[in-house]
Amino acid sequence: MVDFTPQSVTKASLTPEALHEIVSCHLGTQRRLIEFEEMKDGFFNAAYRLTLDGEQRVVLKVAPPPDVRLLRYESGLMEAEVKAIRLVSERTEMPVPEVLCYDPSRRFAPGEFFIMTHLPGIPLNKVRPSLEQEIQRRIDHELGRLLRQVNDIHGETFGYFSDTQPRFGRWSQAFEHMLLGVLQDGQDRNIELPISYAGLQGYLTRCLPVLDEVTTPQ
Repeated sequence: MVDFTPQSVTKASLTPEALHEIVSCHLGTQRRLIEFEEMKDGFFNAAYRLTLDGEQRVVLKVAPPPDVRLLRYESGLMEAEVKAIRLVSERTEMPVPEVLCYDPSRRFAPGEFFIMTHLPGIPLNKVRPSLEQEIQRRIDHELGRLLRQVNDIHGETFGYFSDTQPRFGRWSQAFEHMLLGVLQDGQDRNIELPISYAGLQGYLTRCLPVLDEVTTPQ
């Protein structure tokens, strides 16, 4: 039996019928869903590992329903993730999954979703303590090489990687927008900080010009 109990208020719960319908409509009516399981490591999006006929595995990732109250920076996260995966796939050797479909309609699920190919493996943080030092060194070297490729991807504007978020010509403008959004979220929820919101915003304003030494969006 599959446990569909969400681990957090942001996780959308899908029925087996919904999963079958998603596979049929987005991967082809000839494809059949054989089995599925919820992937519970994350705490924001819901994710399901789907096994299809022919033993092909894919991952379905579902964003929170629209009635869930999110932080400002969390707006457009799934759209940004799909764009980022595709961009990194095009520009680097990073072994990222292939995005098979992206559906923002909310017709088949409570939130927008996308399906990607399944990359088997174990998170590095879970196996690192058991690895020999030389193996860890080789892994870290390869990670550094791949991350260098990602950091060599340049943009034209600063800001969150989502079409629903504003973009800016200077890094200081983008950072100010990001931090003020987080502070406004705190004020909206009556979160108390060690210093006043006004004091923190004033300090931010005085320090912002330093960030304009960064001139290349990456």
